[in-house]
Amino acid sequence: LSHHSLAAGNPAEAMLLARTALAGIRGNGCVLLRMLLLHRVALAAAHAGHRSEAEVTLAEAERATDRRPPEPEPGWLYWLDETELTAMTGRCLAMLGRPLRAVSLLAPQRTNIGPRTTALYQVWLTRSHLELGEVEQACRIAGQALALAVSTGSVRAAEAMRHLHPLLLR
Repeated sequence: LSHHSLAAGNPAEAMLLARTALAGIRGNGCVLLRMLLLHRVALAAAHAGHRSEAEVTLAEAERATDRRPPEPEPGWLYWLDETELTAMTGRCLAMLGRPLRAVSLLAPQRTNIGPRTTALYQVWLTRSHLELGEVEQACRIAGQALALAVSTGSVRAAEAMRHLHPLLLR
């Protein structure tokens, strides 16, 4: 629900929902679920302009990564691996205006995700390259993201591209 609130342009609601979910699992949820919710709080905080909360929460997620137990996680979190967590951190850093660090986390080749997710992360990578003044690289990646957004028919990816368009025009 937090992600949907962000997509609807309501970062305050997204932050409240993510914080509530995180509070709801204290002591009961697995480490991987805690990491996911910490990333949701950090992203919502970044969108809401709460820079320090976003950075503190990202650091907490990083510490949780170091404490991951070897036991198996729930099957429904199959998609949340180290590569995904790294990209989620990159997305949040891009939102926080830290493009150099974001590029290093978003740019590595990722083969275990689908085209829709790739398109979404490429939008953040494009934004970061634009902030760094790397216009040609940004345009190349935006073209790839657009092709993936169209081929998947993803409304979310198309909406992300729509928000990217004015930045590319500049």
